[in-house]
Amino acid sequence: MNTLKHTIAVGVILLGSLAAYAQPEGGPANRKKQIEARKVAFITSELDLSPEEAQVFWPVYNQAQAERKALREKNRAMRNTKVKEGEPKKTLDTMTDKQLEEKMEYMMVHEQAELDLKKKYLNKYKEVLPIRKVAKLYQAERNFKKRLMSDIRGSGEQRGQRGQMPQRKKKSAGF
Repeated sequence: MNTLKHTIAVGVILLGSLAAYAQPEGGPANRKKQIEARKVAFITSELDLSPEEAQVFWPVYNQAQAERKALREKNRAMRNTKVKEGEPKKTLDTMTDKQLEEKMEYMMVHEQAELDLKKKYLNKYKEVLPIRKVAKLYQAERNFKKRLMSDIRGSGEQRGQRGQMPQRKKKSAGF
């Protein structure tokens, strides 16, 4: 009976994600929702979560993602601080030694904050899932990212064949 419930739950999630994926593009917000739906279905399938496990796992996972997103946005905001009007954007070659040192110190602080967040949620995941499923979670996240990047590259190549490939932006010294 539990296997039947689990199979139905996974099927509903997969069908929902396929339906969302099949809908016409509605801009970046819709695209993000489609990707998130695919990610939820992928992780649920890879971890083979029981309904009870899913019920306690997903709130913890969603909180971890929200904290990770907030940390990234804070870092992005710090990196993208506005330069005074008329001043050229700073590069490694134009920054003073003091500016470079400050930037590298900030980078280390940010990376430590990311590591602390990973440790915090590793412990929380272990409270709600067996360690084998926690390990599978990290593997599933990597595999999903690879699959997503592969899909994006594939669709990018198709756009390129029609001459609609967007130009890449050149990166500055944003570390």
